[in-house]
Amino acid sequence: QYPDRKGASSSYGTDDFWRIGPWSHSGQFAQGFGVVDKKYVPAVLWTYQNFVEAAELKGQWSKHDRAIAETGRLKPGERSYDAIAAPWHAVMSFVNWPVGIDAENPEKVLPKAIEDRVHGYYVFRNRWQDENDILVSALLGYGPRDAYKPKAGPIYLWGLGKKYSFGSFKAGEPAEFAPGPNGGVVSTGSQCLAVDFSGTCGAPALIALVGIDGPKAVGNLAVNTVHAGGKRVTVVTLQEDRAPVVKAGADKIMVGGQTVTWDGKRIVFLSS
Repeated sequence: QYPDRKGASSSYGTDDFWRIGPWSHSGQFAQGFGVVDKKYVPAVLWTYQNFVEAAELKGQWSKHDRAIAETGRLKPGERSYDAIAAPWHAVMSFVNWPVGIDAENPEKVLPKAIEDRVHGYYVFRNRWQDENDILVSALLGYGPRDAYKPKAGPIYLWGLGKKYSFGSFKAGEPAEFAPGPNGGVVSTGSQCLAVDFSGTCGAPALIALVGIDGPKAVGNLAVNTVHAGGKRVTVVTLQEDRAPVVKAGADKIMVGGQTVTWDGKRIVFLSS
């Protein structure tokens, strides 16, 4: 399921994937294929074929969509091409469907650090593999005037099969976004979220926070708050075994083998 934060929950959107609503809950792919950047279409097609279509071919529907099978709109083994609830979705599917394009695993296609600059939504993930993937998302809660404007909310961390939320990250305008090969940084100047999935620190996930309250140390989460470079920095690591040692100096923080600094505007990881 995609991360959901509408109303400051986990992501923006809704908690459930519906396919029977004629307006807001259907035709996501029939319409989506037409607006997604062409280089990402193979990954979206892979997702549809492996999760959405695979379930419909088996006749498996969510509690919201049971009427699809009960009313005979679609029988097991039939393909809908995401045109179930509304006639205009059939038109969009006919126009947008990626005929002749090979599906490709998102791991090879989609970026692992993304920004929605319109609404201030950020997602970082370490990989596309299984239920133990690690994701961090933040919704800063701004948006265009007289348009849909999701609420700001806490930072969410999914990792090693569990979900955590903490702090409050807000902004009235776009933040600075610096994606990297193993995470990235989002900074408003007064608040900063930095994510490192490189494993250099000795843990699969390292999160550094400035101006944002961190979580409580619980389960696989280790949390340390230290001072460096004139800033109060909260260091969060997620691991299955022993947490890396955190040491603070005058202008840098050592987290296992990773060095964390503050350059005056944002958190910087010196090892990638």
